[in-house]
Amino acid sequence: MLFVGLVLAAAPLRAQEAADWSALILEGRTALETGDTVTALERFRRAWSLAQESGRSDDDRIVSLTSLGLAYASLGEYDLAGDYHERSLALRQEVYPEQSMAVATGLRNVASVRQRQGRLAETVTLLRRALDILQAVPEASAEDRVSVGIDLGSTYQGLARYRDALAIYASLEAEAALTTPATRISLLTAEATAHAALGDTLAAEPLLRDALNQARTELGDDNSATATVLNSLAELLRSTGRPAESIPLYEEALAIRERDYGPRDPRVAPILNNLALAEHETGQSEAASEHIEAAFEIATAAYGDSHPAVATVLANLADIAEGAGDLRTALESSIAAVGILEAQYGPSHLEVARLKNALGRRLIAVGAADAAAAQIDAARLVLEARFDHDNVEVAEAIGNQAEVARLRTDYAEALSLNGEALSIMQARLPGDSPEVAVLLSNRGALLKTMRRMDDAAAAYSSSLAMREALYGPDSPRLVRTLRDYAFVLRRLRRGGEAALLEERATAIETGDAGA
Repeated sequence: MLFVGLVLAAAPLRAQEAADWSALILEGRTALETGDTVTALERFRRAWSLAQESGRSDDDRIVSLTSLGLAYASLGEYDLAGDYHERSLALRQEVYPEQSMAVATGLRNVASVRQRQGRLAETVTLLRRALDILQAVPEASAEDRVSVGIDLGSTYQGLARYRDALAIYASLEAEAALTTPATRISLLTAEATAHAALGDTLAAEPLLRDALNQARTELGDDNSATATVLNSLAELLRSTGRPAESIPLYEEALAIRERDYGPRDPRVAPILNNLALAEHETGQSEAASEHIEAAFEIATAAYGDSHPAVATVLANLADIAEGAGDLRTALESSIAAVGILEAQYGPSHLEVARLKNALGRRLIAVGAADAAAAQIDAARLVLEARFDHDNVEVAEAIGNQAEVARLRTDYAEALSLNGEALSIMQARLPGDSPEVAVLLSNRGALLKTMRRMDDAAAAYSSSLAMREALYGPDSPRLVRTLRDYAFVLRRLRRGGEAALLEERATAIETGDAGA
């Protein structure tokens, strides 16, 4: 809201109408800052009408238009917000030189709306223009340039252009020392999330821990920026197999966001979404369902049914539903998520490929081999083009292709693809990895079908050992592997060992494990 004050301070106060207009803008600003958007909108509408009726200055008209854009954005009315910000930008470009702070501010205001609408390519263009202006005009500060640069990098991340994002962040590092603590912390956090998206968690985690330490020290434990870092660090922990460690961080971040914005604000939804995934991964099914449904309701209320933020929640809802055995909901949610993102970004976007790979896996589960193959093959093409062959996500797609081949009874092809995926995963991931455990279980099932029971037993044994190390000896995630391994052992006439595994599976299912 600073730019409104700056322009307003320069506005002439010639008569009673000027005083009335200024009072309306100030009252609207106060209402908007305290969350009373209804009052803010009413004041800004009256100010705009007065500016039109009394022939007020161009600066006053710019302030009025911009204020309406901010109010509508706060209400989630992004089409109207974008309209008013575009009108403000057009007037700024008439009144001021293109290379001016006023035009840069107008570009950034439009970009903020386009980002919320999911129109990320347009957002990049607007922010790039704003940053070019800020680098050229002498009155622009380091704070201005770094803030816009962070927004630009974050938009690149939304487009899965992580290396472009890192290049932007690197270009900002020298000036970051001249900015506020909140901005420096935002830059560290953004840089870390880009490294994490590229799979470089060794670079990401120290940056996030440094950012969190700075946030707690310089901003306080209950600051909004601290919540952002907490959420990002929790995401890294969850994505690297430490969901139990992530939950307290998510909960702390959620408490801050709910206190600052209220429980139904769209800024709360991403943390609810992430917390639900961590709870799902630690077996807290009821809490996970409650939180993912809340995230979905908030996101759809804020953005409508076709926004990328809604697609993200739908994709995670699908994961949770699948884990709970509700394959129908998982499929429906997965199909909807793919549809939303593909319509927004096209078929070659990285996140679209990731969702298609997950959808393909679910189609395998219902025996739809041809439909699954179409999704997985498309996903692999994008993933392999973006990364290289020896990449974990590519390996996941190859492993899914192996399952399609198994459905089609092409067992030799299935075994070859499974081995290819395993080779990549084992080279790229730690010894005890969920992804490797899944591939080993799939290999065991395939070898069992091929009646290669000794080889199947070895695969199941390795998968079981990994799952025990990952989840503990009494986790429900062990049940399927215990029973499949026991089946193979009975075929090998190792009934005593099989009985012990079956007893363990029953004890876990009935809640008697560890008693």
